[in-house]
Amino acid sequence: MTPPNTGPYQTEAGANYLNFDESYGSDLDEIFDEGDGGSALVPAPPRYVDPSGAVIQSGYASAYLGASAGAYPGAYPGAYPGGYAGASLGASMGAYPAAGGAGGRSPSPPAPFAAPPAPPAPAARPIAPPLPAPSGQNNLVMRSPKGTVREVRPLGAHYANESRAGGGTVKYLDVLRRMKYAVTLGQRIIRKVDGRILDTKEVYKHYRAHRAAKLGGRADLGSARWGKGKGGQDFTALAEWRGTALIWVCLPDPRSDEPCFFTHVCKIEKFHHSSFGGGSAVIGAGEWVVSGGKLLYISANSGHYRPDLTIFHNSVLQMTAAFSGDTQVTMYDLVADSWVHRPVMQFIRSPSGNGRYKTHPEA
Repeated sequence: MTPPNTGPYQTEAGANYLNFDESYGSDLDEIFDEGDGGSALVPAPPRYVDPSGAVIQSGYASAYLGASAGAYPGAYPGAYPGGYAGASLGASMGAYPAAGGAGGRSPSPPAPFAAPPAPPAPAARPIAPPLPAPSGQNNLVMRSPKGTVREVRPLGAHYANESRAGGGTVKYLDVLRRMKYAVTLGQRIIRKVDGRILDTKEVYKHYRAHRAAKLGGRADLGSARWGKGKGGQDFTALAEWRGTALIWVCLPDPRSDEPCFFTHVCKIEKFHHSSFGGGSAVIGAGEWVVSGGKLLYISANSGHYRPDLTIFHNSVLQMTAAFSGDTQVTMYDLVADSWVHRPVMQFIRSPSGNGRYKTHPEA
């Protein structure tokens, strides 16, 4: 740092200190004021000489030239010629007095370093309202990861060890493998895996031939039992259901959380309603007959889940897109002591028909 040489008085180093400008005063601030409470080292005082070599003045004015340490009383007597006795050399003064003794003031020390503000506290997670009680006996009310609250039906306790992992023979699917059996409901029910129109009779016939060939002429396809009547008689499937129905379940889609339907043949001791969801609770389960993509008959026939009216009604409501004037619900009639068909809209309006109908004789 070399100040300009603009006057008759020079330091022995040849630098002129008579006419300091503000920028140089700022440089002195950098030298003296380190912002640490006065720990800066003060350089040795300059010696001023005239052209003949005689020392005219030496030493700093008695005022400390930095901002942080106050004054050096009597340490360096005298003053700069023409200049800065008693005044701070900090640039914050603006202009410097031309004669010594004017009471200048030191600039304020820099503000201490301020720590950055603390990050805002994370917003408190809202507390979810308590779940309502299930309306049906043995049902559960569950909240999905996306917050949807549903009443669902758990797997019957006596099927707990049916899976291959549990020592049984029934195949359980994970989320990806179950998508092979997913369908899209509309005026024509479509298989998602290949876009083909669903026809349950054709699917059943295909697998019956396939299983018979694999098992040496014995097909192991089946359906849920139809239960017993009041007199203890075994019910058999109605004619419209024989060899034409597939099992179905309704489960939440893992991506959208919307109800999704899955369907396949029932393979005795191999593939059941519980297979689709890996033994998890379901939104609904049963059997259906679909011809050329058209939904004809729906039931809640599932021994693994035995859905009650609440579960069945909620499930059928999810099938609305597939309803037609021919869609019927198959239920057990307590008065007639038999299985009967009901128009789907009649079922929607009055699921039990004032207590007359049940989803199954054993439900």
